[in-house]
Amino acid sequence: MAAPGVKSPQRLRSGDRIFLVVSLDVRSDKVDARKSVVLEQRPDMLVVGQPDPALPQSMIGKTLEVALFPPAPPGGSACALPLGYDAKVIKLFPGYPGSRGGLVPALGLTPPRGAWHQAIIRMHVRAPIRPEHGLAVEVCGAERAVLLDISGGGALLAIKGLALSPGKPLRFEMLFPDSGRMALDTEVRWTAPDPDPEGGLLAGVRFKHLSVTEGRHMAKLAQQILSPCEIVLKSPGTQKTMPWPTTFKTHG
Repeated sequence: MAAPGVKSPQRLRSGDRIFLVVSLDVRSDKVDARKSVVLEQRPDMLVVGQPDPALPQSMIGKTLEVALFPPAPPGGSACALPLGYDAKVIKLFPGYPGSRGGLVPALGLTPPRGAWHQAIIRMHVRAPIRPEHGLAVEVCGAERAVLLDISGGGALLAIKGLALSPGKPLRFEMLFPDSGRMALDTEVRWTAPDPDPEGGLLAGVRFKHLSVTEGRHMAKLAQQILSPCEIVLKSPGTQKTMPWPTTFKTHG
């Protein structure tokens, strides 16, 4: 299921820092996200500075994702969940008035309209799991299984009572606080004795056979865990929309 919709800001402002997500491949855990800055939002386009490395002429007509870190809602604490919208590259400017004067290479993108969604800027971020997150795993045949951390591409488990070795397949279910469940096919990448005598083995696993939607969900799950936002972790398909301010400030 698609990422949760989020109310779009009315305008982005000159100086707002953004990311241009040029490509995202959840199967290989690769995200090409390049830093940029908003130069101007016109009625017909959003003009942003060329990132480094710059986008080539061949990108005209192609779609990328504009992503940013929004400020906290009024009265709320800081939030670090990136939001994004899909934009088409419509023009390359050899020189456009920059936010600090002078001319800079720039891109013309379709402006934001409609809903924003949670974006993925990094796939390899690893999020340690704490009891308050409410995530658990069930592994058939194991006496005990604990989820220790998770990323968009895999997880770390502590498993007792089950023989594991690198290269061996491991299927388990992830349990969410909303009572949802997600079946996961994985491959064991490495094992090591758990320092906890009750833990059995530590097993680093790589997710396999994930759909694009499932891969995005796992990467977003890791981002949510690491974020200072207060959010209830939900199983795929149960995320709800969240309102955000109508303007964004510049962030470092």
